[in-house]
Amino acid sequence: MKNLLPFGLLIFLFSCHTSKTVQEEPKIVKEQEEKQEEVKPPKREETKVRVTLGDEVRSVNDPFQILEAKIEGNMMILKVQYGGGCRQHTFDIVGSNIVALSEPGIRQIAIYHQGDGDLCKAMIVEDLKFDITSFANQKVVGSKIYLTLPNKQKLLYEYAL
Repeated sequence: MKNLLPFGLLIFLFSCHTSKTVQEEPKIVKEQEEKQEEVKPPKREETKVRVTLGDEVRSVNDPFQILEAKIEGNMMILKVQYGGGCRQHTFDIVGSNIVALSEPGIRQIAIYHQGDGDLCKAMIVEDLKFDITSFANQKVVGSKIYLTLPNKQKLLYEYAL
């Protein structure tokens, strides 16, 4: 019996030490979680938008989708979605030189997307805002024209100052 007392005392001491270690572990995990929150992803380069008139047809066009389109004054705003996230992307907005003879006229708009070989897999959704005064049928206040997008959506554009 006398031999059991020191053995029991040793077990008691070791069990107290273990409980302290368990209590300290959550602090370490919490500190690691706080450090992870501080890490920020690299900033993407700004998307370029170029607007021109022309009737060229391009064979190179990286995939994208038009989610929304609207016109505010002389500006068109396209909400687009595409894959990437590591390189600069460029959108070329090209209005046809040919305008359908209707009232109001109709101009086809082509949109070309170049992703510069971006192989990243993030799904980017962004608003492209650009001036469309070069697409006006006449640069006269109140002059109207329909702009037909590649997704067949027609937007009525009324030239404004």
